[in-house]
This record gives sequence, structure tokens and C-alpha cells, in this order.
Amino acid sequence: MKSLEILLSKERLQSYASLSEHFENLALIGRLAPKLLLIEICLRNITNDILLHQGGFAKQELLNALKKDRDTIIEKIQNKEKDWIPSYKMLHQKNVEKEQELNYN
Repeated sequence: MKSLEILLSKERLQSYASLSEHFENLALIGRLAPKLLLIEICLRNITNDILLHQGGFAKQELLNALKKDRDTIIEKIQNKEKDWIPSYKMLHQKNVEKEQELNYN
């Protein structure tokens, strides 16, 4: 029994009336899991079918919209980083000053 407590945890075993109840529960889970997995796959396929065909969504249009949103977010992050990085500000300022010097000469 002590080795089972180490393997399965004492707390888990205490939540059952007996060790056989624990193994009966595992057997039940073993019988239900494949059926639940099949239901999940069916629901995902049905949802995909509705979104792509019956809902008027085209897969490529959806992907393009997601890419556009991603690119917009990346651009905003990059611009914000530029504002917050002191070395970038200094480098940018030096480039502006050099550009002004070249324009005056």
C-alpha cells in the first residue's frame, strides 16, 4: 500500500472509499476517453465546416485578416519599442543632425 501511495499520491487515494473504487474509476475513464475524443473531433470538424462553407467565410480571407491583424500588432510594438529605447532615440537624433549638416553644406 505504501508504494501505491508514493505512485498515486496519498491525497488521491484518500478521496476514494477503497483502492478498488480508484481502479474502477480509472477503468471508467478508460472506456469514456475514446468516446469523448471522438466527440471532440466531430465537433471541431462540424465547426470548421460551418465557418468555411455555410458561414460564408473563405479560408484564405480569414487567414489574410488574421495576418493583417498580426502585422498591425507587430508594427505597433516595434514603433513603441523605438520610442522607449534611449539608444535608438540618440542614434536617430544623430542621424537627423548629420542629415541637417549635409543639407546645409
